[in-house]
Amino acid sequence: MRLNYQGRLVDDQDQPQVGSRLMYFSIYRGGTADGAIPGLSQYVESEIVELDANGVFEHAIGSGTRVSGDLTPAIFNSPTPVYIQFAVGNVTNALLPRTQVTSVGYAMVADNAVGDITPASVSISGFGEVIDSDGNWVGVPISGGGGGGGIRHMAILYPDGQLQRADGSFQKSATRRLLAFRSSSTTPTRTS
Repeated sequence: MRLNYQGRLVDDQDQPQVGSRLMYFSIYRGGTADGAIPGLSQYVESEIVELDANGVFEHAIGSGTRVSGDLTPAIFNSPTPVYIQFAVGNVTNALLPRTQVTSVGYAMVADNAVGDITPASVSISGFGEVIDSDGNWVGVPISGGGGGGGIRHMAILYPDGQLQRADGSFQKSATRRLLAFRSSSTTPTRTS
């Protein structure tokens, strides 16, 4: 996992710093941007960073030398703000305010829904709505590619063992596997 960080380093006279500098990049969960409330340190790394003629630098956090913690998507799975802090020369020489991580860092957990998802309905691009706001299948029946052996209708098996067919009817079922109805019969057939 990596996060791109860009900055500009100037002295107290607003003159750009140039050359190589040892920098520390830290990620904090909670706290405040000004560091008055520190929050919890989640990850720290160091790296020798090159500054251009204008004092501008760029660094991919996660590519440096790990000092402490682990850089994982779990850091961003939090209701509290997450901040990036950088320091020059020494980990305690922090330049404030910290930068709050907004949408990009949180996208790292988007590859997996953590907990329940609660959509009002489910739609598929090119097909439209397939599950309505009551949880009913409203999409077109699923069919296979010829030969009469494709899946014609799909059924939803709920955790309590209730099987809801595509036509909306229910059947009590003892199995927890996904069932489908083959076009050649109306008998449920296990699918993998």
